[in-house]
Amino acid sequence: MPIIFFLLGVFSIFLLLLTWHITEKLRLDFAEIDTIRQAQINTATAHLWLEQLLTGDKSVTVKQIVADLDQAIKFIDVVLSDGHVAPAYLFEPPKPPTLRTQTEELKSLLMELKSGSIERLKNPGAAGTGSAAYHKFDALFRKIFNKAGELETIMKTNAARNAERFNRLFLAVLGSWLFIVVSTA
Repeated sequence: MPIIFFLLGVFSIFLLLLTWHITEKLRLDFAEIDTIRQAQINTATAHLWLEQLLTGDKSVTVKQIVADLDQAIKFIDVVLSDGHVAPAYLFEPPKPPTLRTQTEELKSLLMELKSGSIERLKNPGAAGTGSAAYHKFDALFRKIFNKAGELETIMKTNAARNAERFNRLFLAVLGSWLFIVVSTA
């Protein structure tokens, strides 16, 4: 009889650890999605500030634009480097090679947008709204948002798959605990 209680205890601990593992994976999935969204927000903010500066708004500085783009790149680095760049976001790097490749492409596009911003700011007269530089910059900006959207969709699919696994695990744990309670009674 004591052996049965011991085995039931070990099984219970195993179920608890498995539940914790899946819950942690869900938390990490959503942290990745939030990080990509934050990079999008920083990119959009930099884009808006750049256009304001080019139209003559003196309240915006080049430093603000570059800082926002740098922050967007840092957020992508967080996704690529397992969260060691910013302690608030601790997660594993994307496992599937396609996801990692897309994240690296997004970082490359962001760095290209940053250099394009600096180039437009060097020659504001030829880089205003409607210019060739403006259209090239805007196309790159849209490409970044499309790439980030694709990446976010893949991450959401992974999160949904993990949530489904968690639901199945929860039902298994609940059934197992019910079995344990009934069998010990």
